[in-house]
Amino acid sequence: MLITHFDLMPSGQQAWLADKNGGISFCDFREGQQERKRWVVQEEGRAAKLGGLSVNRSSSLTSLKIRADLVALQPHLLLTAGNDQHLRIWDTRHFSRLNPRSTEVVTPPPTPKRVKVEAEEESKPKFNTHPTSNIGNEKVANYQASSKGKGLLRAAYQHGKSCSAAYWDPWGRRILTTSYDDKLRSAFAHLIACYFRADKQYGHSNQNCSMKTPRSQLRTSNPLNKSPIIVKQADG
Repeated sequence: MLITHFDLMPSGQQAWLADKNGGISFCDFREGQQERKRWVVQEEGRAAKLGGLSVNRSSSLTSLKIRADLVALQPHLLLTAGNDQHLRIWDTRHFSRLNPRSTEVVTPPPTPKRVKVEAEEESKPKFNTHPTSNIGNEKVANYQASSKGKGLLRAAYQHGKSCSAAYWDPWGRRILTTSYDDKLRSAFAHLIACYFRADKQYGHSNQNCSMKTPRSQLRTSNPLNKSPIIVKQADG
């Protein structure tokens, strides 16, 4: 299972991981926490890959003197960017209701023995990210379609081609995405009404969809105003 992206929770001691097989995993690195759950949210196939993932970490801004409605305090809202062209917001509180059956419990592989280990490397802490349970896509989809699962998927937005990355702004209100349709998009996420509004688009010419391109330099900034994400493009 290839991990494609990860992001930390505000505490810095827990992480969400995305993989190429359409899975989302939660790892808790605090002492005594050994359970690492994985939920498959994409159907199997070439479009299953999740290339990007972002945690809403707006709680870190509570010390700033800004309007209260700009601080969402919703680290349970998780963005994923998929090969199926979709950007999605998941409410991860629902995942805790999908408890694994005994057949879904996974035994992590043994740690490989290394012939020679440098003393400095040996002293570094090691974190195991192999899942201890795996909830399949069919179970996730059935839960999502049920009355209890309403709200698991908070919103979705389809791009012209594969969505390669997605990031929350520090306020947890706007989202910046990259896609293989050669566009950067700045979108407003209305989390109460559950919809996206992609109100700004910027063309780029880099097919690997990174945030820096050979032909132009793209950067993001987040001033204290109503449109926290600004993308500036300069030639050269």
